[in-house]
Amino acid sequence: MIPYQRFRDILTTRFAGEIRAGRHTPDGAACLLEAAHVAVGDAWSDAPDRWPDVRPLIDARWSSDAVRTHHGVRVLEVYWDWAEWPAERQRAVLSRVAVLTVNRLVAALPGLPDSCRRACQEARTLREAEEAAHAARSAAREEAKWASVASAREAAESAREEVLSPSRSACAASAAESAAWAARAVWAARVAEEEAAAWAAGNAACAASKAAEAEEAEEVRDHVLATACVLWIEAARLDGDSHAP
Repeated sequence: MIPYQRFRDILTTRFAGEIRAGRHTPDGAACLLEAAHVAVGDAWSDAPDRWPDVRPLIDARWSSDAVRTHHGVRVLEVYWDWAEWPAERQRAVLSRVAVLTVNRLVAALPGLPDSCRRACQEARTLREAEEAAHAARSAAREEAKWASVASAREAAESAREEVLSPSRSACAASAAESAAWAARAVWAARVAEEEAAAWAAGNAACAASKAAEAEEAEEVRDHVLATACVLWIEAARLDGDSHAP
């Protein structure tokens, strides 16, 4: 594989040092994988054929393209020679990503019962992670239903509550979505569907960032997405079997 430094050079000279969200034409803007394909001499594409499918994560609603670039290129550097990894290592790494997504992102979702939160934090196998994510999804969906009913009641009583309650309902709905995507990531890792596992883990991070933003402030969105990037990097660098299926 062409050295990673070529990607850095291409990013600087052709794409003004930044990546953008979404799919583009070869007109001066590129997403992470489009720029990577250019660096290795491929035809223009955002296909994840040489790298794991991190598009949902890197294309998420980062606060700026500069922040997106900072975290995205760090992930790509670790996975640059992904296509050369043995299939067994690829599966092991994506299994870790799936479990760590439940440990770090789903466990931090707002409004979860303590028992669900602990189960997510303590999951070590794919089966444990899948069960914990499903339980978190169910709990968050119940919270979303309750919040929707409360919102309707409070809206009739107070203009202030009308503003605040929908935020709580949106937060719970995003939490349920994040847990559902995490469960899909774990399931895909269990059946060795690497691309599906990567895609679902990225979507879990996106939904978790929406839940955090609805619950607190817009600034926390980057923190959640950056945490997802860190766990991707950590999963690739783990030598032990502490998160093996």
